Parts: sequence; C-alpha cells; structure tokens
Amino acid sequence: MGLSRFADVIHVCVLDRILDRIDAEPDLVQRSIRAMREEIDLEPDIVAELGSLETEPRVVRQVHRLSRATVETVDDIEPEAYRLAIVHLIQCIYVGGLSLPIDEQVSIVWRVPEPTTPPSPAP
Repeated sequence: MGLSRFADVIHVCVLDRILDRIDAEPDLVQRSIRAMREEIDLEPDIVAELGSLETEPRVVRQVHRLSRATVETVDDIEPEAYRLAIVHLIQCIYVGGLSLPIDEQVSIVWRVPEPTTPPSPAP
C-alpha cells in the first residue's frame, strides 16, 4: 500500500472512531471543547488554528452536528470541519507500522478520556 493510500485509510479510521465516540457520548464535542479551553498549556499553533477554523460558522455547525446520521463517508465532511473536530476531540494520534492490522495501527489520545464503563442506555 502506498503512503497516500495509507493516509486515506488512517483518515477514514480516525473519522470512524470519532463517530463511534460521538454516537456513544452525544455531548462529547461540548465536553472536549470545555476540556480544551481549560488546558493552560495549549500549544500556540493549536490556538492559532482554532482561531481561523472557528471563524467559519458552517464549519463549527458541521462539527456540532457530527454524527453517523450526518456523515457516512469522509466525503460528507468538509476538510476544515474534520480538522476542527480533531483539534477539539483529540490530543494526539499515534500511527503504527503498515504490518499491523488497521485497528492496531491507529492509537488515539482523546482530550476527554474514554469512559472505563460503557454509558448507560437512555431511558
């Protein structure tokens, strides 16, 4: 697999994991934004990127409406909205070697850690 194709697979995998988390935790975007705003050591590059991404209302709207109902494939989300979702939700993405299965190639450090117990179903 070429590097461009590998990057596309990683892009799809990260989006899939974001959507899984949002489906399991509908308030995740809001909690992640709060957590990010409370970080005292947020990198200046991230702050600058947030400034430019958050000035576009359509991008912000798309991130706040992010779910499997609104995004079926990577083509259904604008690149800027995908980037803003990553900045809001994820602290770091580690990518392993090509020889590993895709689920083991991508490791995400979430801004809001994953719950240790699954959330209770809504009544």
